[in-house]
Amino acid sequence: MNQRIVGNGLLINCTIGICFLGACKEPPKQTLSPKWKPIIDSVFAEKKPLFEAKADTICLERFDSLYNLAFDSILSVRLEEIQKLTQ
Repeated sequence: MNQRIVGNGLLINCTIGICFLGACKEPPKQTLSPKWKPIIDSVFAEKKPLFEAKADTICLERFDSLYNLAFDSILSVRLEEIQKLTQ
């Protein structure tokens, strides 16, 4: 059982490490001319509240299902471990 826990921890740590390696890239070169910056900034400032509201709505809608999925997954793994210990 301890080997399985260590193996799962190693897998999680490796996955997180790979994600962080992808974050160490240089930012992309700016391809738009400077005259576009004020236009883009004003459009973003105008649309930002709409995007935030939509993102919050999506998050609230998905939270319960994602939480239940994670809970069920953890529960099934733990029940399986208990069954193996009691055999």
